[in-house]
Amino acid sequence: MKCYEFKDPNVFYKEVAPVLMKNEVINSLPLGILNALVTKPADHGFKERPFMAYIGEEHDPKLVLLMTPPNHLVLSGLDRNIEKLISIALDYIIQNRIEFPSVIGISSIVNPFVEGCKERTGKNVKIDMSQRIYKLEKVDAIPISSGFLRVASKRDMNIVSDWITQFAREAIHEDKDETFGRERAHRGIRNQSLFVWEDSGKIVSMVSKTKPTENGITVSLVYTPQELRGKGYASSAVAALSQQLLDEGYKYCCLYTDLTNPTSNSIYQKIGYRPLADSMVYRFGL
Repeated sequence: MKCYEFKDPNVFYKEVAPVLMKNEVINSLPLGILNALVTKPADHGFKERPFMAYIGEEHDPKLVLLMTPPNHLVLSGLDRNIEKLISIALDYIIQNRIEFPSVIGISSIVNPFVEGCKERTGKNVKIDMSQRIYKLEKVDAIPISSGFLRVASKRDMNIVSDWITQFAREAIHEDKDETFGRERAHRGIRNQSLFVWEDSGKIVSMVSKTKPTENGITVSLVYTPQELRGKGYASSAVAALSQQLLDEGYKYCCLYTDLTNPTSNSIYQKIGYRPLADSMVYRFGL
């Protein structure tokens, strides 16, 4: 086995999709990123050339590595014979001086990768987030708060851009600036992927759809400002958007939660999201 690196997202997608589709929901992150890379990368904010590689035999990937700088290195694929696969991956990464700020993947893959990386490079590393991956195929009935879900529009720009910045700081522990929030808000409004819950003429919560795969799509960017929490707005928005996506023909919705937030994990399960696997995010160089 060896490492095969690719420059063309279309070729890479054809190579790795069969193994990733064996666990489509768990691999929704790399599948969704690749889908964006082969369709309209500029619409998703990808500006630098991605790193795309797999470990295995020719036309037979076992461990998939994907990174769209400056984002996480995503590890996915099979966790069998993982020590050997990781050793080959680290050989390639070190020899080619491939830099990555953080790594994400299911625990059975990313944990041994991090241990191997620490041993081989001496890099400092810390757990950035412990996550759980959920899947929904049917929306369960929950109490719905007053208001309604709608697509975010240009008139919402100032508020949702600030919310996106706050979401990054609170939910994914990244200190993003106002420019980040405005760019992502602009893309979400332009692509009609960003939604808000409106009550009495005021937007009170937001949610987005992202990273569609062959059969499903991810619900993300769930945020309600502090002073409006506890009113059921986020639950209502997630339930409404999830049902809308199922009605559009998706077979399932998935989402990632922070395991340190018991409230959100409980809320999503009441809506109908069922846990599938645990995922870890580690940050290097701190």
